[in-house]
Amino acid sequence: MPYPTIAEAKAREFVQLLLSGQDPDVYAFVEESVDADADLAEVLASSLVEEGRWGALLASPEPTDVDPRRLEARMAGPVHAALKDLDPIVLSDQGFWRYLALGPLLWYLRAREPELQAQDYGGGWRTNTAGKQVRTPFRSQLVFRTFLWGKIAFDPSDPADPYWLATIVGEKGGSEIDIWHSHLIRIQLGHLGEMPRAFLESITTAPTAIKTDEARFVEKRLTRLKHSVLFDVYDRAEAVALADEVKA
Repeated sequence: MPYPTIAEAKAREFVQLLLSGQDPDVYAFVEESVDADADLAEVLASSLVEEGRWGALLASPEPTDVDPRRLEARMAGPVHAALKDLDPIVLSDQGFWRYLALGPLLWYLRAREPELQAQDYGGGWRTNTAGKQVRTPFRSQLVFRTFLWGKIAFDPSDPADPYWLATIVGEKGGSEIDIWHSHLIRIQLGHLGEMPRAFLESITTAPTAIKTDEARFVEKRLTRLKHSVLFDVYDRAEAVALADEVKA
């Protein structure tokens, strides 16, 4: 069946209505693409489950232990699990990610990025500190980067909890957002075979390296090594051993 998309200009129009206090119908801004087929039943069901799990706590005026920054780590697994088997054509369509952010996962977008800046939903443009309009990299889009977070963390060797790496840094009290955004999602290290998972496993194992400067030290040296070492052929044990050596 066709899959829903939202164009960049339509996304900005929709968000402006939200910011003005209106409650627009997202489907008035949706177009259907016939470039591939996609059954979104699992995606929609997963969103309802997660909204039910976190939505009430996030909306509560009473203090809770649900930190919106940690919510991103906790959503990485469910988002990736629900989307990973979709057609690559669908997953490569930016309009589809805008639909997810402004449609079924709007509750998550508003909880994590309440200012609704353009880069958060895939609006394309933002105003920089010099007052100029600049394009934003699409990996900054909340739902897409959450999917990448889950994709990097996904560990099929642990069927009981294949996304344990998505939350381990925060559980250890480390610089979760900094480590994930700066050292895994935005750079090539996050996509080189077993190395990103080995990096996470190593820095969260005693002696840990989960503070900002510690993690940066390990990541930078691993990133330099990729020019002379073919990380893609390392198995998990070999990758962890190398990460441990660099950490030491």
